[in-house]
Amino acid sequence: RNKDLLDPLTYKKWGVSLSKKKRSRYYLIADGEKKLKGFKDLKNKKLVLKSEDKNANVWLEKNSLTINKKSSKKLLDELKKEKNDRRVVFSVFFGKSDYGIITKRAWDVIVSFNPAIKKKVKIIDMSDEIFFDNLAMYSKTSDATSREFFLTKGANPQELKSKKALRLINLLKIDSIFIIEDESLKDLNKFFKEYFELEKRYNWWDQL
Repeated sequence: RNKDLLDPLTYKKWGVSLSKKKRSRYYLIADGEKKLKGFKDLKNKKLVLKSEDKNANVWLEKNSLTINKKSSKKLLDELKKEKNDRRVVFSVFFGKSDYGIITKRAWDVIVSFNPAIKKKVKIIDMSDEIFFDNLAMYSKTSDATSREFFLTKGANPQELKSKKALRLINLLKIDSIFIIEDESLKDLNKFFKEYFELEKRYNWWDQL
């Protein structure tokens, strides 16, 4: 939303990848024992997502505004927030929620440990692969030496000589730290621009 204000102050944008793939996508998962039809079928349903995942919430809202011409908040019986991805999946698996939203990466990890989940929980929609696990920036006023060291060495974390830094990277399961060029953000910027336009069009009454 504040892109035009931040861009002139930004030196470099960078991301943290938790897997070999730098971009991710979202899945809409559903209880396979119910006849659920996805985003067009949100009324009086329960949906769960991870509490700190703002992109998941925006993807939900954008789809609801596009398809239903209404915010998901006006349709859902309950929007539940869980503290981790595993709880999101199991909320759907055990019938506590009708739908869940989760990244492809998280889904793949969870079902690799428990393949039986796929017999009960189905993927019924997915986003484009335009999201990043984490997106941050260095400002033009940041210390030049530290930022260049971070952006250069961070691209290959194992080159870091600091044992403390390596322990932190391994603990957080960071695969790589990489610079994000503006060209790589075109699809994501388009996604958010469309979302803000939809939000303005359909939610204007709530803002009065």
